[in-house]
Amino acid sequence: MFLLDANIPYSAQHHLTVGGHTALHVRDIGLASADDETILEAAKERSAVLVTRDLDFSNIIQFPPQSHSGILVLRLSPTAVAADIIQAILHTAQTIDTSELQGADYLV
Repeated sequence: MFLLDANIPYSAQHHLTVGGHTALHVRDIGLASADDETILEAAKERSAVLVTRDLDFSNIIQFPPQSHSGILVLRLSPTAVAADIIQAILHTAQTIDTSELQGADYLV
C-alpha cells in the first residue's frame, strides 16, 4: 500500500490503483496540510509506504528507517510535471518489490 504525500499529483492514486496497487492520497484522509510527523504516522498506521518529494523525509536521523513502513522519496527536476512524477512512481512500483521498502528509505 502507498500513501501519497500532498506534493504528489492526486491523479497518481488512480494510476497506481489501475496498475494493481493500493494507494491513498493524504487529501483523502484529511491530511493535505499536516506536518511530516503526522503524515508518517498515518502511513505507519496503514502499513503504507509513503511516497513524497519532500527531501526532509530522507533524513534518517529524524525518520529512522526501522521506525516506519518505508519512504519513497522522488528526486526529480523542479520542472517535472505530473506525468513525469507519475511515470517515476509507476516505474518504481513495477520494478521493486514493495516489501523491500518496508523500514527503508528509497531515493528515486
